[in-house]
Amino acid sequence: MWLTVSFRLKCSTAWAEQGQEVAWAQFQLWSDHGNYHGLLSLQSLLLNLPPRCESSGARTTITGHNFSVSFDNAQGHITRWTAGGAPLLEPNPSTGAAIIPSFWRPPTDNDNPISLPYWKRFGVHAMTSQLRSFDVSATVDMVVITTKTFHSPPILSWGYLAHTVYKITDAGVIRISITLKPQSSDYVNTLPAHIPRVGLDLRLPRRLDAVKWFGLGPGESYPDKRTAQRIGIWSVDHVADLQTPYEVPQENGNRMGTRWVTIREPQGAGLRAIAGHDEWSDNCERNFSFAATRHSATALEEAKHPCDLVEEDATLLRLDAKVAGVGTAACGPGVREDLLVKVEEMSFSFDLEPLI
Repeated sequence: MWLTVSFRLKCSTAWAEQGQEVAWAQFQLWSDHGNYHGLLSLQSLLLNLPPRCESSGARTTITGHNFSVSFDNAQGHITRWTAGGAPLLEPNPSTGAAIIPSFWRPPTDNDNPISLPYWKRFGVHAMTSQLRSFDVSATVDMVVITTKTFHSPPILSWGYLAHTVYKITDAGVIRISITLKPQSSDYVNTLPAHIPRVGLDLRLPRRLDAVKWFGLGPGESYPDKRTAQRIGIWSVDHVADLQTPYEVPQENGNRMGTRWVTIREPQGAGLRAIAGHDEWSDNCERNFSFAATRHSATALEEAKHPCDLVEEDATLLRLDAKVAGVGTAACGPGVREDLLVKVEEMSFSFDLEPLI
């Protein structure tokens, strides 16, 4: 529970009308420590049956009452998720993955002088994924898939070993827990000191367009530009409304301090993302960041003007455990040291709930 105090003009002045807000502050009165689970409908809970798991060739499919989740056994990634007969996740054409750990975002003007060439020298923009192991087990009420994947640039000797546990419950919820461990043949000289972000990239069907979230808003926020945003429940009718239209296209639209976010069809099906109950390491932010857009990182980096932007036929969602500040390096100092995303071991988790 949050208390918001607003100070407004009692009378009109030469520079503002009566009622103009001149200052505000927020105070957290009570916290349930992120306990936003258990929001599925009673009907869905009563109708649940034990999930079934079938493997055929390079695909494993988990099905239950009104849902299915497909995995690529060769890559170790979720490729599709369907609930209520409607697709909620779809494969990325370039990776084949509907969900994948990610460390990259489009650069900002402030990144261009120093951070961008540094990140690209370490290949952070070109990470690939290789499967090390893929295991399937089951309990009475869920199927558990455990993978180990190595995420690294194509020709450099560093990367992250990702230990990922997917729990698909009988209610159709996907619980994802990830531990990332940086590895290198020469830890001192071949690991970057910092990267843009750590989190997940998800690809949703384009029809999922309406966004609602509990966190900082209504505008974008980053670790060094967040104090103008308030904690609240915010919503937009279209993903495009989340974008900040800079004159030169670049990274934009991140929202910090998120407790939950939903993306759905107008008045229809969709999904809800929540920070998972599994352990989060101290260097991650359980009140996570999210960004939703129609533009890929490549499209934003390559476009010189807004009219150059090419939209994806999808909704691209980022769920981040840690994001870097943006700094002022285009004309001043870069990102403060304590607001960088350091390359170190991290653990975080997200729950994805179907809304049908």
